[in-house]
Amino acid sequence: MAAETIVGRQRHTCTRGIFHMVAKPEDGHAASHALPELVPATPLGNADTVAMVDIVFPDQANSVGRMFGGEAIAYMTKAAFVAASRHSGKLVVLASSERIDFARAIKIGEIVEAEARVKRVGRSSMSIETKLWSEDLLTGERHVTAIGCFTMVAVDKDHRPVAVQDSATADARPFDQGWA
Repeated sequence: MAAETIVGRQRHTCTRGIFHMVAKPEDGHAASHALPELVPATPLGNADTVAMVDIVFPDQANSVGRMFGGEAIAYMTKAAFVAASRHSGKLVVLASSERIDFARAIKIGEIVEAEARVKRVGRSSMSIETKLWSEDLLTGERHVTAIGCFTMVAVDKDHRPVAVQDSATADARPFDQGWA
C-alpha cells in the first residue's frame, strides 16, 4: 500500500507484506491441491484515470440491504477529488455536481469501483467524469451503477481559487470510448 501527497505527488510505502489467500478445494483433495504460479502484477487502467475499489458493508446500507445513495455519491466525489488533485497538483474543493443517474441498487457484500477522469479544464476549475461500478464478489458480474460529473476548483491555502497548472483541455473521450 502506498500513500501519495496531493501537492508534489510524492509516494511513500505505508505497509508491505506478502498475503496468502487460499481457497481450499471442496472435493476433499486438499493435500494434492497446488496453487497456480503467481505472475508479476501489471499496472491496470489508464494513467489519466483514478480507480478506487471498496466493498459495501452493512453500516453503509439501508434497511433493505442496499448501499445508501449518499454513500455512493461520497465515494464518487472522492475519486473526482483525487483525479482533479493529481491533474492540477493543487488542493481542490467540490464546486458542483451535475445530475447523477443511478442505474441499479448496490447490495451489501458487493464490490464498488469508482473511476474518475478529467474531462475539461478551465482556469481554476476541472470537470471530472465519474463512473461507479458494482460487482458481485462471487460471480464477478459487473454493472455500471451510476454516472456523474463533478466540478472541482483548485484552491490555495486561503481556499481561494487558483489557476490549474496545466490549463490545456484534457482529452475529452465520451464514457463509451476507452472506459471499460
